[in-house]
Order: sequence, then structure tokens, then C-alpha cells
Amino acid sequence: MNSRLRLIVLSPALRWSVAVVVLIAALAVALWPRHGVHDNGAGDTVGNGSSGPSSTDLVAAQAQAALRPCRKAPGTPARTEHGALAGVRATCLADGRPIDVGAAVAGRPTLVNLWASWCVPCRDELPLLAKYADEHASIDVLEVEVRDQPVDGLEFLTSIGVHLPSVYDADGSVAAALRAPSTLPASYVLDGNGGGHFVADPRVFTSVDAIAAAVHRYGGP
Repeated sequence: MNSRLRLIVLSPALRWSVAVVVLIAALAVALWPRHGVHDNGAGDTVGNGSSGPSSTDLVAAQAQAALRPCRKAPGTPARTEHGALAGVRATCLADGRPIDVGAAVAGRPTLVNLWASWCVPCRDELPLLAKYADEHASIDVLEVEVRDQPVDGLEFLTSIGVHLPSVYDADGSVAAALRAPSTLPASYVLDGNGGGHFVADPRVFTSVDAIAAAVHRYGGP
């Protein structure tokens, strides 16, 4: 009798405990998807989510970097219509405007260099390329940021004091057109007429003289 009475008295408490556990579990399930969507949404897209830079961040980074403007397409028809970069578009890092890369490099020899803020050798190579550009007016130097975020790239260039004209290859179309290797940096000498060569030796420039020698070896001025 006492046992039966004790069971009857405890049963409501047990039911209450079970109800509390079920309620907590239901709340956890309800909240979990919302948290997951927030994390995923803050991933790869610039300016979308708490971890992505805002437009204000981008404008501030552009002002700090003070990059030289991207070269505009020549007034005459582009002679690169059959070149690898014909019709390939990218974003000018200096001001965010879209440009036709093939048209922008038409008619002038250009040394194109692919880089990223996470590329360790790029930190030493980019200042050398900037010095080379200052000393060699017969060829343009165009920097292409790949597999990166534009704000990260701008802050990186600011930190190393490089102001070369640069474009952001958001969708990888520039790298794909050039058949760029997966390792960075990667450089190409374009002749201004649609032709060009990948600089296989050296893969990383260690001096201004090495850049000049490679440009000459691969058909540049």
C-alpha cells in the first residue's frame, strides 16, 4: 500500500520532468537550423554576413591603398580579339569598376602577375615588381588578385607599400584564360597583340634584374 501510494505521489513529478526535457529538446531543435544558416551565410560572398567586409570597408581599403588606376582600353579596336584574355572581365581594385582585361592590355607589352594576400612569396616579389615598373616605361605591369577577398588584397598591398594597377579576378576567369597554375605567384609576358608566355623560369622573382631578364627572355622589351 505504501509503495502504491508513493508511486501515485511521484508520478506527476516524473511527468513534469519528462515534459521539461522534451521542451528543452524542442527548443534546441528549433534554434539549431537558424544558427547554421547564419554561419553558412557569412562565408564566401563579400559583404554578405557578419564575417564579410561591408561596402564601407571596401571604400576605406581602396582609399588607404591608393592604387594607380587601371589602364583604359585603347581608342582603336583591341588587337587582342584572338588572345587568351579577349572578352575576359575583372574588377579594378582601385575603384571597383568592371574592365575588359583583354582590351586593357591591348597594344602594349604587359607583365601580368597573379597573386593573393595569403601568398608568402608575393610579399617580397610585389615590391620588386613595383620597382621594375618604375624603371621600365616600355612595358606595363598589371597585378591580378586571385582566390582571395578584395579587402584582404587591398590591405595587403597597403602593408607592403605597393600601388601598382591591380584587378580582382572574382570568378577566376582571368586565371582560367591564362591556364594559371595552382601555386602562386605566377607571371605572364604579353606582347600586346594577343600573344603571351608563361614565365616558367624563374617562378618567383628575387630581384629587379631577374624580372628584366625574364621579360626579355619571354619576348618582352
